[in-house]
Amino acid sequence: MRRGVALGAQLIAILALLALTLTLAGCGGKDVDSGGSGDRGGDDGAAAVDALGPGTSGGSSLTIVMRPNGGGGAGDGDGGAEPDGSASGDQNEPMLPSSGSAYDPAEVAPLAVETVGRELEPGSLAGARLAIIIDDLGGGVSGTTELMQVRAPLTVAIMPGGRHAAQEARMAAEAGFAVILHQPMEALDSTKDPGPGAITMGMSDEQIRDTLEQNLGKLDGVIGVNNHMGSRVTEDSDAVEAILRAVFSKGLFFIDSRTSSKSVVAKVASGMGARVLENSTFLDGVNTEDYIIEQIRSAAKKAHARGSAVAIGHVRPATIRALQRMLPELAASGLSLVTVDKLAPAIPVALLGGGEADRDGAGRIEAGRSGAGAGAGDAGRDGAGSGHPETAQEPG
Repeated sequence: MRRGVALGAQLIAILALLALTLTLAGCGGKDVDSGGSGDRGGDDGAAAVDALGPGTSGGSSLTIVMRPNGGGGAGDGDGGAEPDGSASGDQNEPMLPSSGSAYDPAEVAPLAVETVGRELEPGSLAGARLAIIIDDLGGGVSGTTELMQVRAPLTVAIMPGGRHAAQEARMAAEAGFAVILHQPMEALDSTKDPGPGAITMGMSDEQIRDTLEQNLGKLDGVIGVNNHMGSRVTEDSDAVEAILRAVFSKGLFFIDSRTSSKSVVAKVASGMGARVLENSTFLDGVNTEDYIIEQIRSAAKKAHARGSAVAIGHVRPATIRALQRMLPELAASGLSLVTVDKLAPAIPVALLGGGEADRDGAGRIEAGRSGAGAGAGDAGRDGAGSGHPETAQEPG
């Protein structure tokens, strides 16, 4: 009996050894998926693991290829928010939270594993100037407190209808930021509500002027204006001219956010003998830190190629974190971050509503220094009597 049990045990051991040998022979020379779960790299959001060289095993080198969740979409290429003239419409509007709403990061699918490209070379962007505008302040949204702690010369655009608009404008000025009005305007998509205080099609020149004056009256220290939404309005020459005349008459400059590739703002301004600034890059069309970092690098390179550039982001946690991460790299590259008034073109005196202080000698007034407010860094005081000291520091 005992001998039979022993023989049976030996037989089982021999069969097990034979099965193991056959299994190992069948796997010889093949690469093994190290994903752990058995999923292959073709699945969206997973890492594709490719063994380098035939027959490698154990400690072989691997190339990890990351793919965004869902595959393709807004994360491919430059993203749908880049105002490159390739498409018309409110390119950034579908991606923004409604005015005053709390930001919900769950609404955006991040990369499965985020990756960052090559850093800017030290000294490679010497002499370039970049103005970064952070839009959509005024509603007390997530990221506002973190933004106020950034020590860099930024520009913030305040929504006039936000319940915290006046307070956040004061906080921004105290932080050393330049403050501009984020003027709501009608979009091509009539289902999109630009918010209270909007300029819409069909308004008379007087109504446009009154709307701007009412919105400016809600904020202290405003030195310029840019558009919130506004793809329909900025494509209409008559509406644009009325807006620019109202803005310039206050001694303020205008930045075209370029929510439409068919915007006529620059053309109309030129016909008036004036110039405007234009957004070159939307930073956060995809709401992940590493995407935003790459967009900041892209904007920095554009600034170097052109001498200067304007880029626009939004008050979101990922945007603020990405900006903080990039400050040392931007400083090392030689690029200077500046408030947007440092790039603003002068305003022809003929377009001003009154006063000729700060004449530049060519019949022009330095934008942002007469009428409604003083530029960031002025030793003087703005038209409302509130100081605007330059307390922000260069990045680094």
